[in-house]
Amino acid sequence: MSRIELALRRARLATAAIFFGNGLGIGAWAAAIPALKLSLALSDATLSVVLLAFAAGAVLSMPLAGGLAARVGPHKLTLLSALAFALALALPPFANSLIVLACMTFALGFCNGLLDVSMNALASGVEKKWGGAIMSSFHAAFSLGGLVGALAGAWLGLPLFGTLMWGCSGVAIVLTLVARAHLDTGERYPTSEAVKWKLPTSAALALCAIAALCMLIEGAMADWSGVYLVSLGQPPIAALGFAAFSATMTLGRITGDRVVNALGHARVIQWGGALAMLGLALAAA
Repeated sequence: MSRIELALRRARLATAAIFFGNGLGIGAWAAAIPALKLSLALSDATLSVVLLAFAAGAVLSMPLAGGLAARVGPHKLTLLSALAFALALALPPFANSLIVLACMTFALGFCNGLLDVSMNALASGVEKKWGGAIMSSFHAAFSLGGLVGALAGAWLGLPLFGTLMWGCSGVAIVLTLVARAHLDTGERYPTSEAVKWKLPTSAALALCAIAALCMLIEGAMADWSGVYLVSLGQPPIAALGFAAFSATMTLGRITGDRVVNALGHARVIQWGGALAMLGLALAAA
């Protein structure tokens, strides 16, 4: 194996570690939501404010990520946002009111938005150098992290949600620091081109709509599955709802690259959307 091949393999593993750390944090956050709701005596309506703050932070930061990546490089932005996300993950257990918790979750969502865009840009660069479809493997690492975080939440139980979030925060920091030396530096995007705002094409808008619907499903599972299980009188297994979702997502993403290579991106999007629609119909029934 040549030095270039070895460096590329290490870059792939390092990037996957970043995805895993992010997924671990999201899994811990999903597992902690019912506990935070109970500890602050939040209603479903007030909890929605907290969840909206997370989403608002992410939506605000994502459009900024492209310009920041152009200036500092995707690898540096990934490193900084991964550390910021891990630190922000440790904050919610300290919240003593709805307003404080909403501010903390806004910060967590903001950091997650930056990390989401930057690490996917980084993974895209690694995939181009790899010469084949490997993007799905990075997202499988994220889903695996979500599964581990949610299972850890189920094991510790709702009363120890603070320990869960602090522990996952520490693991994410360690993973980021270990991966730091092997992240692919890639090529810095031309700043003059990267910061220009352009109206999306119709094809891009269609993909945006598909992505929005996918995130709607994932967000509903992460934010409300635990709360729903608690409402059914099942607090000991509240975190298993998102764990089950993450497990099947991991399975789909592990096999995703082979399916894309065999069928092509367009067919996978079409058939994947149809399967997701069928799954939702079965769940609703």
